[in-house]
Amino acid sequence: MLYFKIQKKKIMGVCHSRNSQSKNTIETILKKCQFITKNYLVERKLGEGGFGSVYEATAIYDRKPCAIKILNPKIDNFNDKIKEIFISTNLAHAHIITSLNVYCNASMNHGIIVMEKASTSLDKVIKNSPTGLPIKYLLQILADTLSGLQYAHDTQKISHSDIKPSNVLVFIDMERHDGAQKIIVENPQHTFKLADWGSGKLAGKSIDKTTTLEGEMDFTKAFAAPQILQLQEINWKINLAKADIYSLGLLLLNCCGISSSKFRNLNEKKNKIEHQSKLEKLITNSSIEEKYGIKLTNILKSMIKYDSEERLAIPVIISKLQMIVDELDGKGLTEEENKIKIKKEAEGKILLKFINFFLKMVFYRINFNFYL
Repeated sequence: MLYFKIQKKKIMGVCHSRNSQSKNTIETILKKCQFITKNYLVERKLGEGGFGSVYEATAIYDRKPCAIKILNPKIDNFNDKIKEIFISTNLAHAHIITSLNVYCNASMNHGIIVMEKASTSLDKVIKNSPTGLPIKYLLQILADTLSGLQYAHDTQKISHSDIKPSNVLVFIDMERHDGAQKIIVENPQHTFKLADWGSGKLAGKSIDKTTTLEGEMDFTKAFAAPQILQLQEINWKINLAKADIYSLGLLLLNCCGISSSKFRNLNEKKNKIEHQSKLEKLITNSSIEEKYGIKLTNILKSMIKYDSEERLAIPVIISKLQMIVDELDGKGLTEEENKIKIKKEAEGKILLKFINFFLKMVFYRINFNFYL
């Protein structure tokens, strides 16, 4: 058996004898694994899935909060699943979840990842906003996730392969510092980070080209590109980078208020015309263009193209995204357009003042008549 402990990106290996796995469960690992009991105070379960459970904890050595993910020791092909541990330790980016420490005991089927603790996850945010998130929130999600993906694709040659709302974690900074004083802010800063790289594929230099994959591929059907669902029919050949773009496009549609239950039928369409027709119907029926504008709607459509080669590349999406942000901030407008915008805003303020004045006069008139 081989034991690995990784701290500050340093890997150490120590050999131990093989032990029985008969009573090996997440609960027993939580209570008896010395890596956890000696280093962390586990407080409560945050969530669970097919591959394992996540717990809120505090590190004993520095009292900082963290999250501990324990892989389910009873899942099939456990040794393949622990690749998430090794993938996650190689990823260092502001919009990818940070692994603080890991533990791997192959003979006992113990796989543990200690991560920074998020405020919440995107699926919970979406659940609380069934009609869709505000456009500025949506643009921030897209910008952050694209940044993390671009780093994974270009620098590490890794695809995520299972992008969905529960795998995007949300960090909310409610404080700012004024000297030594902490101040609670009214409009907190939100940061979004990609998590759960257990389905990631190491694709070498062919990450942005058609790649032949071997072995099983784990993914969530509702957010999977058509090519992923049809892998067995096309001999496991796929453009991994463009498959991630497709999944991210569906994630954004979910943020716009479209239920993920409607994606399955879209993704299983086996020809371009049927797929395009279904997508247009989804977007039209949900009034996406009316709520978020034609430019963002077109970006979403271009990310969810049936043919992977027709989907926009990340640098192109980022460029188009910046144009929308500039317009919302009043940038990117001509001098004349900006003057018209300022004039309309000023006229709107004057109209609002007039309405307030009129309502006050009516109120006073009613009161005056009452006393008479």
